[in-house]
Amino acid sequence: ETIDGGRPATFGERYVFATTDRKTISIQTRLNYAITPDLSVEWYGEPFVQTGSFFDYGELLAARSRDLLIYGTAGTEIEEIPPEEPGDPATIVVKAGDDLFSFDAGDFVALSFRTNLVVRWEYLPGSTLFFIWQLNRGENEPVQNPDPANFGNLFDALSAPGQSFFALKVTYWLAI
Repeated sequence: ETIDGGRPATFGERYVFATTDRKTISIQTRLNYAITPDLSVEWYGEPFVQTGSFFDYGELLAARSRDLLIYGTAGTEIEEIPPEEPGDPATIVVKAGDDLFSFDAGDFVALSFRTNLVVRWEYLPGSTLFFIWQLNRGENEPVQNPDPANFGNLFDALSAPGQSFFALKVTYWLAI
C-alpha cells in the first residue's frame, strides 16, 4: 500500500509492507483414456485454495533501504478494526505521531477450480473431430484472520462461481 504523508526520505509517501503467512494447496490431475485407437477422452482438473494472513505492518524508513518501522513500536500505535459487513476486509488504523491513517487489511481466501474435457475422434485417417468443454471457477475474497488452507477447502473450490466454455473443432485431411 502507498499512502500520502510519509517522511522526506521516502519522498513524502508511506510505503506500507507486511509479513504474510500464506498456505497453498492444489492437486493437478490428468486422466487419459483411449476407447479405441480413433477415439479418446482426456480430462484435466486442478482444485486450488490459498489463504493469506498479514501481520507486522510497517513502513519503509528510507528509499533503497530494507529497514522498516514496524507499527506498534517506536511511538506508533496500530489497531485492527473488524469489518462491518461479512466479506469486507478489516481496517488497519495507525497513529504515528500526529498522523492518523488507515488501510484495508490484506487477509484473503482464494479458491479456484479449472477443468477441461476433450473428446478426440479421428473419423477418417488424418481427419479429426474435437469436442472441448472447459470450466473455470474462482473466488477471491477478503477474510479477517482466515484459517490456514486445508484439503477440505479444495471441495469449496468446486462450488465457487464460474463459467463454462464449449468448442468444436473439425479438421479434414485433403489428399492432394
